[in-house]
Amino acid sequence: GGMRKVLIIDDSPTAVAVVQRTLEREGYRVASISDLTGFYTKVREFDPDLVFLDLEMPDMSGIEVGKFIERFHKKTIPIIIYSSRPQKELERAGRALRAAAILDKSQGSIAISNTVRHVLARSAK
Repeated sequence: GGMRKVLIIDDSPTAVAVVQRTLEREGYRVASISDLTGFYTKVREFDPDLVFLDLEMPDMSGIEVGKFIERFHKKTIPIIIYSSRPQKELERAGRALRAAAILDKSQGSIAISNTVRHVLARSAK
């Protein structure tokens, strides 16, 4: 029960706004962080069901962030890579992180909603 929670890790206010608006409209609880200060605390406190991860964070690569989430969090949180990097690079990162999905930032809110719905449906135990 309860609202599903999505954490966006992205340093682009525009990208965060797009995802946040889209998902809040669908009834998700959304939190975001734009850098990694307080990242560990945030993941523990907010306890997200799903993470949107940009691969172009200034102070730590998205790959490291994803590996952290996998290693320290008490449940495996599905990761959606959300980035405008070249497709080849996204696929490589997707494999490295065992990402649940990859979304290109050029895709709109319908793709965002659908992807989140599919990933959460798959991860619901």
